[in-house]
Amino acid sequence: MPIQRIHHVAYRCLDAKATVHWYQEHLGMAFVLAIAEDQVPSTHAPDPYMHVFLDAGGGNVLAFFELPNAAPMGRDGNTPDWVQHIAFKVDSLTELSAAQARLRRQASTSSARLTTPSSRASISSTRAATAWNWLPIPPHPR
Repeated sequence: MPIQRIHHVAYRCLDAKATVHWYQEHLGMAFVLAIAEDQVPSTHAPDPYMHVFLDAGGGNVLAFFELPNAAPMGRDGNTPDWVQHIAFKVDSLTELSAAQARLRRQASTSSARLTTPSSRASISSTRAATAWNWLPIPPHPR
């Protein structure tokens, strides 16, 4: 069975509404859909959740789960922070540099850190150099 593309990738977030707002405001992603259920469809376990979907462009969908009754989020302590990440392809290094500058300005003029409300990803004035140290990815060979 050949895979045509990834339908969506989902991560956990603390607050679905705030997460959607952050990706809309800072990365220009459009809100697509929200699903709220009181039980898990696959297991029928009683576990309320909110599942939100964002259009990441090019047929890519980024999704998040808010799990209000679950234990606090953590991370794999055996995996370095730099390993767990998501990377977005943009048109040019110039566009990426402009986004970096805009986010750094917003972080430096705000008393609060500029962070994604999801997982542990953050863009702050103290971590901007490492969080945004991305290289352009060449196109995949056809």
